Formats: sequence, structure tokens, C-alpha cells
Amino acid sequence: MSLIFDKNTRIFLLELYEGTVKELNEYFKHAATSILLFILGYIVVSLVIYKWQSYKERPSQIFKGTKRVLLVTAHPDDECMFFGPTIVNLARQGIDIYLLCLSNGNFYKQGNVRRLELYDACSVLNIKKHCIYLCVDESMPDSSSVRWPSDHVSNIILNYIVSLSIDAVITFDKGGISHHLNHTSIFFAMARLCIEKRFPEECKFFTLDTVNILRKYWGYLDLLLSFIFSSHWFVLSWKDSRIITRAMKKHKSQMVWFRYLYLLFSRYISVNTLRHITLTDLELDLQLDD
Repeated sequence: MSLIFDKNTRIFLLELYEGTVKELNEYFKHAATSILLFILGYIVVSLVIYKWQSYKERPSQIFKGTKRVLLVTAHPDDECMFFGPTIVNLARQGIDIYLLCLSNGNFYKQGNVRRLELYDACSVLNIKKHCIYLCVDESMPDSSSVRWPSDHVSNIILNYIVSLSIDAVITFDKGGISHHLNHTSIFFAMARLCIEKRFPEECKFFTLDTVNILRKYWGYLDLLLSFIFSSHWFVLSWKDSRIITRAMKKHKSQMVWFRYLYLLFSRYISVNTLRHITLTDLELDLQLDD
């Protein structure tokens, strides 16, 4: 009797095992198909958005009536690595672009070389030489471990805003794209100007969105998420993104091997999403930080 029971038990367990394996195979097959269809659908939608956005000339409404924009960066090459799509699109709208670079990138004692490279790169981006302002200040060294004094930086920026009759300022957000302390220092300096109510009321303030590392290197595949999570964007066609590549290559001292990978995969070469910053936004951001 026990032998019959053991045999039946083995048969039952074998059938249970085979049934479970079959169900798991069907489940994973179905899941894989669903994931594949989702990925293909995502790619198709991103390509449709790219086709629509990059080839349809649409002046940005957020810069309607804007004549002079001040782009504030931390180092020579920031303008190419991060803000290229914005620069190209604003230039095509006939807006005068002024570049304020708050250091000469002297981390490796190449400040003089990088200054000349900046002028060469900006000529490719159609930023006139007389519109480029480069600061050399000991209190603002090129260093990822140094946060610049916000009071000093804010005074410098305000001076250029007023003297150049600037209509809009564009710079890094509090994430600084790469969380570089020099980048984030500019945001906090701008925040100081706004909170102290020294920022001109007629001037607009925009920041470039920082995204996570996966989105950062998705290139055009980030378009769908950019359109979902952002209100203001600039997109370049593949052909126009080569302008940014040519400009970046003028920064010869910075063109180490991983920069070429950045030019191939970074969404900032082809896509910029901007955020219009208000005093309410800043107060909320700073409260969350606290």
C-alpha cells in the first residue's frame, strides 16, 4: 500500500512541477512580449515627436518679446555640453545671446588655452565675441569641491543683467546637471537675488533641467519623457545637433575619449528642457532642501 501511495505521490509531484513550469513559461513569454511591445511603442512615439518637433519651425512662446538673453555658465565648454539646443534655437529667433562664464576653467592650469577655445566654440554657435564675458576671480576657482560665495556671484550676475539690459537669464538648476558645486553655486546665487528681491521684475529666470543618469544618456529617446515632465523644450534635428558637436570639438583641450561618448549619447546635445522659475518655486525648493 505504501508503495502505491509513494508512486502516486511521485506522479502528482511530477505533474505539479510540469504544470508550474508551463505556467511560468507562459507568464514570462507574455511578460517579455509586453515589455518588447512597450519598448517598440516608446521608440515609435519618441521618433514621431522628434520628427514633429525638430522639423517644424516654432518660435518659443516663453521667449516671445525677448530681445536679450544672458546665459550664465561656470566653465568654458558648458555652453556646448549642456545649453547647445537652447543657444541654437534662440539665435534663430533673432535673440541676442550674451554669455557670462564665471571661470576660465583653470583646474589643470589651462585657463588661457580654454579662453581661446571658448571664443572659437561660440563662433560656431553664432555668439558674437563682444557678447562673451569671462571672469577670472580667485574666489571662484574651477573646482568640483568648491561652492562659490553666493553673495559675490549674485552681485556679478546682477551687474551684467543691469548693464546689458537683459530680458531673461538662463542657467543651471539646483542639480547643476552633474551636481558640480560650481554649477549649483550659480543657481543659489540667482535664488539669492530673487529672494532678496534684487532681481529685476521685468527679467525672466529660467533653469536647465537636471535629469537622472539613465535619461541623461538616452539621447532622442528621452523626448517622450521630456514632453511629459517639462513645459518648455528645445529640440534639434540630427543635422543641427552636429553644430553642437562641431562647437564642442573647438574645446580641443577637453576632448578626451569619454567626451566623444558624451557627444554621441547625451540628450543635452539634442534636447534641452527649461523651467521658468518664480519666487514661489524658489521658496518651495529651498524649504525642501532644509
